[in-house]
Amino acid sequence: MSKLLRADLSVLFRSKLFYGMILLCIFLPAVTNLEAYLSEPGAPLLAPSVTLTMFLCLFVGNFIGGLALVLISAEFTSGEIRNKLIMGHKRSDIFASWVIVYSLEMLIAIIVFFGVFLLSGIIIGYDMSVCDFGEILMNMLVITVMFFGNSLALSILITIILPDTKAFIIFYVLYEALAVPGILLYEKYPDSIIVKIINRCFALSYLTLDDKALIVGFDEPWFTIACSLTFGVVIIAIAKLLFDRKDLK
Repeated sequence: MSKLLRADLSVLFRSKLFYGMILLCIFLPAVTNLEAYLSEPGAPLLAPSVTLTMFLCLFVGNFIGGLALVLISAEFTSGEIRNKLIMGHKRSDIFASWVIVYSLEMLIAIIVFFGVFLLSGIIIGYDMSVCDFGEILMNMLVITVMFFGNSLALSILITIILPDTKAFIIFYVLYEALAVPGILLYEKYPDSIIVKIINRCFALSYLTLDDKALIVGFDEPWFTIACSLTFGVVIIAIAKLLFDRKDLK
């Protein structure tokens, strides 16, 4: 297992797409903070704007899942998975290595994003004394679990079903489309517990609701974490089952 992890980490850290994702996570919060400060000099560091929230959901989420999808797909098409099996590695270990390595990728992206958001706010001159860092950490946790349940788990599942270049298009469409039912249902049934559960399973639908902006504070963070994590674990379990049964000849 340790050899698999080292090999997969090496592939991740040699990928130009990984560093492109990191640059995106540096650029977006820094530019958004600067834009907000220039529009209202001397204001305290407030919650990220709706634009930042959407950028985080649309772009960073797509990069997290898209990078995992591209690199795992390359293993299918290049015959790398067969080589791993020939070397004696179990399918369960190969799959577990993917989940661990790309969860680490996801965590790095989120830490960089929030870290640059705070650091750029300090450099630009925001009043940081009003920040609730406990709340920021809670939001990081919620976002991490949401991205695990949506972009990461979904990308692994799609890659196993369809390990070629078409997989990214399917992932992109599904990732965006999953938000629509939750948003429409919330508009019609805002007090329904079923609708709340659906929205908290999908990061994009939950974070596009008017009263759920990042770092403002979630109404029920642990409820959100439980829903998103459950959804992600179910998706991962389905992906694992399909991988175990997949013909790799």
